[in-house]
Amino acid sequence: MFIQNSSQRNILNKRARKRAVSMAVSFFLLFFLVFVSIRTGVVSIGLGEIADAVKAGITGKRGTLPMGRFSIIWDIRIPRVIMSMICGAALSAGGVGMQGVLRNPLVSPYTLGISSAAAFGASLAIVLVSSSLIIPFAFISSLTAVGFVLMLANIKGLNSESLILSGIAVMYIFSSGASLLQYLATKDQLSQIVFWLMGSLSSTTWNQVLIAGLALVIIYPILYGLSWHLNILSSGQDAAKSLGTHSEKIMFIMIITVAFLTSVIVSFTGVIGFVGLAAPHIARLVFGSDHRILFPSAALTGAFILTLSDTLARTILGHTEIPIGIITSLIGVPFLISILIRKQKERMV
Repeated sequence: MFIQNSSQRNILNKRARKRAVSMAVSFFLLFFLVFVSIRTGVVSIGLGEIADAVKAGITGKRGTLPMGRFSIIWDIRIPRVIMSMICGAALSAGGVGMQGVLRNPLVSPYTLGISSAAAFGASLAIVLVSSSLIIPFAFISSLTAVGFVLMLANIKGLNSESLILSGIAVMYIFSSGASLLQYLATKDQLSQIVFWLMGSLSSTTWNQVLIAGLALVIIYPILYGLSWHLNILSSGQDAAKSLGTHSEKIMFIMIITVAFLTSVIVSFTGVIGFVGLAAPHIARLVFGSDHRILFPSAALTGAFILTLSDTLARTILGHTEIPIGIITSLIGVPFLISILIRKQKERMV
């Protein structure tokens, strides 16, 4: 018995060391990518200029750094890079929460119809009101969609199946409305809608970074606090009930928090697909399925993926910027296909 316990302890220690090393390497890669992303662009920026711009931005004393280069670094690139990390971390953490509470590897923060509702709200603002109101309209529409989903799901009882089916129904309702608005839009309005639907961080401001970062700081501890319950739910509802975990209560809290966080992100950036789906699976392959480890590792993975995607989106074609949603889709689709293939092999076995 002692030998067996010692062997198990060694295995657990090895896993813990492997996770710690993987996490440290991930932090280093993200840190390195941040500097590369800030430096890279149409205008090449040196490390010394980055340091001068950060110092000037914090202290308010610009020193010898030219105003144009200061503005490029402090007002454009740094907020954009920070926003990409915040959005990637938020969508990925939301993906972990949704996959855990619904016990479905193919769901994401957009499963509840949030992206379609945000697209409808943005289209409504562009076509009928004003482009300056895209953010509040997209945010309100996203939360409205979640309200509809919960209302429909409660008719049959709050469970994974009813939530997913309700999300699909609400998604099609708002997609139809967005399509109608696109049909009624002028050419200029339609181009604005299409660009927004593909996702972009090009208009990021420090105020948006502050709001999105605050939302993540508030919501993430709630998501992480549910890690233990998600671990229990992965064993089945019967086991969860025997250990005092109320699945409906956990599901409701998770959906509300993920919906709020995702709505904030989408209203600022547009629809950025596959990050919330792909990043949790990448993190699960490297760090395991324990949600206490999965939440921070997936957030880190998502931050890296979205920062890399945004860097490629604004540099790969030189002076022409590609919508970030195209890059994230190209990265995410192979993982979606691999998940489907792996699931099919499991059924055959």
